[in-house]
Amino acid sequence: MAKKARRQPMKPAFLRQWREAAGLSRAQVISRLAELFPKQAPSDQATLAKWESGEAWITMQDLEMLAVVYGVPADALFRAPGDKETPGLLRQAYDIVMSKDRAAVRVWVSGGQVLRDPPDEIPSPEKT
Repeated sequence: MAKKARRQPMKPAFLRQWREAAGLSRAQVISRLAELFPKQAPSDQATLAKWESGEAWITMQDLEMLAVVYGVPADALFRAPGDKETPGLLRQAYDIVMSKDRAAVRVWVSGGQVLRDPPDEIPSPEKT
């Protein structure tokens, strides 16, 4: 008998921002999920609230459903709405990693562990 595929949970940090950028309430998101994915969608706003707060893990399947509701690719939900820079940086990092010796990559990655975390809030132009 084949093993059942294990669902990998994750905690994207920008789910609430994506919902707000789409101009949707939690109730509207749950309603749209129920319309589009009647058998898989969560049935209550509490689940969505827990995903947004990081209190509960979200699966890739759930993330893909939210991406459909928000009208974006699922990978976009891992960055802030409007972030145009990160995908290019990730492509550059990937190209660098793939062109280097594995030992050099391990050194490079371990150096990244000492990088400064981003501030909790990046000032918006209105606040400066």
